[in-house]
Amino acid sequence: MPEKGKGLYTSPDESSFKSDKQIKYENLDSPILIREKTKGRKPTFYEWIDEFTRRRDLKTEVEGVSDEIEITFETNEPVIWGLVGDIHGGGYEVDYELLAHDIAFIASRKNAYLLGGGDWTDSFFFNPAQNEMIASYNQQRKFVMSMVKELGEGKILALLKGDHDNWASKMGTTIYDEFRDRTNIPIIHGTTKIRANFPDIQYKIVGGHQLPGSSMYNDSHPENRESKFGIQQGDIYMGWHNHKKAIAEQVADGFDGDIRQLYIASGAYKYSDEYSKKKGWSKQGSKKHGAVWLVLTPFNKNAQAFYTAEEAERYL
Repeated sequence: MPEKGKGLYTSPDESSFKSDKQIKYENLDSPILIREKTKGRKPTFYEWIDEFTRRRDLKTEVEGVSDEIEITFETNEPVIWGLVGDIHGGGYEVDYELLAHDIAFIASRKNAYLLGGGDWTDSFFFNPAQNEMIASYNQQRKFVMSMVKELGEGKILALLKGDHDNWASKMGTTIYDEFRDRTNIPIIHGTTKIRANFPDIQYKIVGGHQLPGSSMYNDSHPENRESKFGIQQGDIYMGWHNHKKAIAEQVADGFDGDIRQLYIASGAYKYSDEYSKKKGWSKQGSKKHGAVWLVLTPFNKNAQAFYTAEEAERYL
């Protein structure tokens, strides 16, 4: 966990602490700040420009959401990534047993890690969807933080924001605000480049909670489409959101030779709800639940993906 650094204690007994960044962020759009500069008069256009520039740069500094990150492994052993997203913690029809199994698998294997794919909380704030939740948002938040504690910060490679998680901002905060202030876990949003570095090779990975495109015939279509019309010449493309597991691959031509590309649509732990029923989608069977598991080998660029953790481990 990061050190407290600069900040203020917000209680007499010093049991509560707010970091310097957190205080700045909470006062990001406070009109008091600009009134102090203008001595009470209405700001000019160029003073607003200066103020909004300050707010933009502060928001970037505090949130630190990047469109490219690097993850480095100082090992010559293969590693397993659990692509854990669409948990919808606190939702009704969720496979909590499988989630417990997957978290225990990652926690108990030294070569296993988690990459978060977003929508870790259900975070509905409108009815009738809200009536389906079996936990309040505060309980959902505590549930997610207990999962992070169970794993340990070093087991979580990065967290991609999801749309359900961000709905929680209606309550004034999201789980990512808490992660940002309490941990060093990288937080990414939108389509992101991930460079996975081993001593001798690098995997170029493109991921996003929801990649553009859809197909009624091909569940990995968004990932394949991204390789053609988005960020090109990656080794691996992965997404979530659609609650459909799919793994596909093909070889693409490149300036530096052929590129073997792996396309992964990871699954959801939530297998049904009123929205999906209204759309006519059937309840997902157990084999469609949960994460897809990615194996990266350090001695040659040979990524493989599997539908269960046990399949990935047997491959190794």
